[in-house]
Amino acid sequence: MEGRVTRPFPTVPTTVLAAHSITLDTMFNELARHAALNKGEYFNAAERYAHLALKAQSNP
Repeated sequence: MEGRVTRPFPTVPTTVLAAHSITLDTMFNELARHAALNKGEYFNAAERYAHLALKAQSNP
């Protein structure tokens, strides 16, 4: 069976890390969007949303 490439099934930790990464990316995008929507009238809310977005992005 030389030359044949097999694709291993993803392990549970790999799947969990991928789901975690997608979740954090979604959180960042939604929080950044809320920050942008609030920056004109509600600056304090926009600042808090931006802070939370950056925390979601920097979470390991």
